[in-house]
Amino acid sequence: MGRSLFLRACALAMAVGLASAPAAAAAGPMVFAGRESGPSTLGAPLATCPAGSMWYVAGSGVGSFTGLGRVTYTFGQCAMADMTTGWGHTLGTSTMTLVSAKGDKLALSYDMTFHATPMPIPKTADAFLRWTVAGGTGRFVHAHGSGDAWMYVQYSADVTGAQMSSVWLGWLAF
Repeated sequence: MGRSLFLRACALAMAVGLASAPAAAAAGPMVFAGRESGPSTLGAPLATCPAGSMWYVAGSGVGSFTGLGRVTYTFGQCAMADMTTGWGHTLGTSTMTLVSAKGDKLALSYDMTFHATPMPIPKTADAFLRWTVAGGTGRFVHAHGSGDAWMYVQYSADVTGAQMSSVWLGWLAF
């Protein structure tokens, strides 16, 4: 996926109408759309990462999502890539936790594929995530839903970190 496709996904999410304030209690499934951005770090794989992992990526940032409003988030994932082609994916369970202004948490699990160019020292990457709700607290304790996300990554010069931004689309019920 190129940067223009990422920008089109951003425009689509905006057209859906991102909310900056939490929605009233949902009676059923609702469109879940949002965007987030923040820094991440790339390091050696954790002992808990599956075999074949090349690094562990962790990050945090801020975003805005329908049904949640403004959020902070944290995430962690084990990943690998084919350094000759730039294609890679997450390994094992990758998680992101969104925290609303009132402290309610929405936990997501996801699988991600990405393409970094140019290799072997990438400058940027485009990623696609398929996510599902893995749990929650407060008003999200019974939440369920799923969807997709598109991410653009700008790596630091030494590839130990990155600045990421993404657009999320799907459905959510709680």
